[in-house]
Amino acid sequence: MKKRVVGLASAAIWLASVGSLFFLLSATALRWRYSSAGVIMAVAAAVILDASAISTIRQARRLPTAARRPEDIVLLWWFLAVVAAEIGAFGVANNLAPFRHSASLPALNVGIVGVHFLPLARIFRVPRYYALGLFFCAVAVLTFTLRGLQADDGVALGYILSGFALAPATWAIASGNLLEAARTLAA
Repeated sequence: MKKRVVGLASAAIWLASVGSLFFLLSATALRWRYSSAGVIMAVAAAVILDASAISTIRQARRLPTAARRPEDIVLLWWFLAVVAAEIGAFGVANNLAPFRHSASLPALNVGIVGVHFLPLARIFRVPRYYALGLFFCAVAVLTFTLRGLQADDGVALGYILSGFALAPATWAIASGNLLEAARTLAA
């Protein structure tokens, strides 16, 4: 139980922080006239979710630690394999001649991240990661479809769409992780 709670809370920190980064990058790329409000919102989301996750981890640390099981090692190896495959896919996609410096890169990168959530959902038994992965993939398809379109100042809409669409999704999944962790601690 302790490992699951710490894992969910740690993933919430990652998701909240990355979601806020997505949002901030989109706001910056667009030179958003309301960027100060956007910055405050994105930073507040990260701070609130991260503080909740840290508090959850502190509560979980008080629980007894279960003995390491062979399944724990297998889970770790599967997780590392998925992350290694994701990093490899980023390397290939971002260095292929047809895609380098192209408007297709946001879609490719978002799609890679989306696909990586699908095995993680199974590995960690977190069904909401399936929804997140499929949402990332849908945003990737939409971003790829809009890849030739640009905002008034020449910024590719793919970068803007990705950040503004994905940030709330990652915040929602981080919140779901924290709710599940809280329920587990309360049980």
